Amino acid sequence: MNGENLHDIGEVCRLLGVTSRTLRFYEERGIIKSEKPPFGTRRQYTDAQIEEIKHVLVLRSLGISAKKIGEIQRGGADLTAAVAERRAEIESSVTAKIKELRLLEEALARLETSGDDSIFKSSPPPETGGEPFPAADKYTRTIVAGDIDSLFGDFSEKLKRYLPVDAARHVIADITAPAGGFVRFRGSTADPELANTFHSYIEYEKLGVRVTYIIIDGVIHGIWFGYYNVRPETPGFSEV
Repeated sequence: MNGENLHDIGEVCRLLGVTSRTLRFYEERGIIKSEKPPFGTRRQYTDAQIEEIKHVLVLRSLGISAKKIGEIQRGGADLTAAVAERRAEIESSVTAKIKELRLLEEALARLETSGDDSIFKSSPPPETGGEPFPAADKYTRTIVAGDIDSLFGDFSEKLKRYLPVDAARHVIADITAPAGGFVRFRGSTADPELANTFHSYIEYEKLGVRVTYIIIDGVIHGIWFGYYNVRPETPGFSEV
């Protein structure tokens, strides 16, 4: 320590924009160090220790936990892997938020179209599959086929901004995963009460998936999904 500059904890806090409590928290967990002068109780830091604190603060700004930082310092975790893991966590969170935003946008679009609280009413599956509606049939068959790029191509520009194609893939995968294996596409029907609103029905082994669209002039302005119970009397189906 001979010849090294020592900086009082108050000076370091002002320099780095942190509180003394934060520095003590990191020190208690062993991820930073300080010097204790022979006289007095206030912590002091060398230039090298301040640089180490900066590194820790950068990692914390990325959302990496103090525990993980300690593991990295001890060689028990890889920095690149930790950053990649944090990136994956954020991507998952963003996808979830995009899904929430999509649902809100679709609910708003439906409210504006219907003028009432119809978003709170569930649509039962059609008794016979209904009279096919070609546009909705086409869109739903792309979902069944996993051709989300084709579906995305018919989104309105506003819907594309709210539901980018990668997010659409994740959302549709999350919706269909619990439903089991694909069994059949039952068809599409126009909503009897809501203009430009159409429902398509896909039956899987465990659940039915209802896809609802708002379609205006061949463009999808809204899309959302719901589950319905498949009929127990239908061979290969069970009540859930």
